[in-house]
Amino acid sequence: MTLNLDRGLAVIGLGRMGLPMARGLHAAGADPLCFDIDAEARGAAEADGLRVCTSVAGAFRGGGIVLLSLPNAEIVEATVSEGLSGLGDSPAPIIIDASTSIAEVSRRMAAALDALGGAFLDAPVSGGPAGAVKGTLTFMVGGPAATLEICRPVLEILGKKTLHAGEVGAGNIAKIANNMMVASHFLVARECLALAQSAGLEAGAALDVVNAATGGSTVTQVHFPTWVMTRSFDSGFTMGLMRKDVGLALSLAEEVGLDIPLSRLVADHWTGPEAPADAADFTEMGDPETVLHASRTKKARSA
Repeated sequence: MTLNLDRGLAVIGLGRMGLPMARGLHAAGADPLCFDIDAEARGAAEADGLRVCTSVAGAFRGGGIVLLSLPNAEIVEATVSEGLSGLGDSPAPIIIDASTSIAEVSRRMAAALDALGGAFLDAPVSGGPAGAVKGTLTFMVGGPAATLEICRPVLEILGKKTLHAGEVGAGNIAKIANNMMVASHFLVARECLALAQSAGLEAGAALDVVNAATGGSTVTQVHFPTWVMTRSFDSGFTMGLMRKDVGLALSLAEEVGLDIPLSRLVADHWTGPEAPADAADFTEMGDPETVLHASRTKKARSA
């Protein structure tokens, strides 16, 4: 598919997700103007033949559509505020925020853009760095349907699925719910594979059966065979990022007054002292050996 946009395009945030997305857009025929606060990241983009600017304001002025891929909601809000304040006589852009953010922040940003004649979509992604490289991401989009249609050519270059979840903020909510489920699936899968192995069935054989039966999920069908059972633990998504997302789920539950005891228990495991460090790959939490080691240690202590 060839990208054909009447408006300019900018990408802000050139990390593990943003840089491969910028590369994908460039390969599809776009000429995105790119920015990252980190000079090394800008240098990597330049080495790939991408156009780079040296400020958020420059990216906002140079892109009728601005794609954000940033670490958290606070940085999203600060970036949008900085970009809008530096527009000068340039028209306000349409922003596609592919970060994992917070619904209320997205709503504030949408109101600020609307007041200036721009528009805002929260469009967090599923698929991780590998999906960004391959162009197979899933976008969960919140915002006006008309704005989504304008931006759809961009999203269809970068992903295989674009799901319109609802109004602004809906994409953020969907992503938080999704990642809380992923965090839960990891813990259940590792325990059940450890159970099978302890009972005499090799964990890999048990995984094959699960994936052909009713217990399978994307976690068991993709994450475990690719990164857990191979013990490569290199999906590109860190423990720190998943811990952040789990925390966002708990905060959202508190905000809406909903008790989610199972999710709180899951969060305790992901944030507990025995969990891998923030810099570790999040797939390390799926290792059945973690459960087996804990069980052996407990038996030894009680002996």
